[in-house]
Amino acid sequence: MLNFHEIWEHLKVPSVTEKLRAVGDILQYALPWLALIFSILGVPHQAPAAVAHVMVVYWILAMLASVLTTAALKKVFNYTKWGARPDGRLNSFPSGHATAAFAAFWFLLILWGGSFVVLLFLIGAVVTAVSRVLAKRCHTKDVITGAVISAVTVVIVLSSTTVSQFVISLLS
Repeated sequence: MLNFHEIWEHLKVPSVTEKLRAVGDILQYALPWLALIFSILGVPHQAPAAVAHVMVVYWILAMLASVLTTAALKKVFNYTKWGARPDGRLNSFPSGHATAAFAAFWFLLILWGGSFVVLLFLIGAVVTAVSRVLAKRCHTKDVITGAVISAVTVVIVLSSTTVSQFVISLLS
């Protein structure tokens, strides 16, 4: 027999995919901010305050480089077949969610090397990327490209002597 009450209750509960999408939406913002917090907390207490300021400036530059590169590529590819989402809408390539989440991971990996916290950030970034694919908001190529963009931009920012001189000039 058809029980409308059970059907109604089932329809009110979001699907696993919707819950996973919500987790990915939260992690795209939470991971970069947590990376900033952990990078500041990782500065030894006896270090001068300028070291924490350097971490903040590097974080801002790394996140800006990743986000702006992704935004520029979205503008270029938006009206091509690469820009179409699996659900037919635009702005799929590259994944901004994956770029932001992986930028946080790469930032901490380069600063700290392998650690348990960095592993947690990797897991969070992968969950974010997978959530976009399972929710049919991005293709696999979109999230992989986002991860690569973040790796390249964060490495460039953190290893560039020009950026280092810029940061030093800001703090002088």
